[in-house]
Amino acid sequence: MTDQKIDFETYFKQYEAIVEMAEGIFQRVKSENEAHVNCKAGYSD
Repeated sequence: MTDQKIDFETYFKQYEAIVEMAEGIFQRVKSENEAHVNCKAGYSD
């Protein structure tokens, strides 16, 4: 076996960008339909 490391930094950056995009969409939906959103801050599902 070799001591070759796999660089996942690119994938993590893409994941973080997707999470940020989803959070922005959720915040928009929440602000436009607050009565229908029952999530509490800090939940990620």
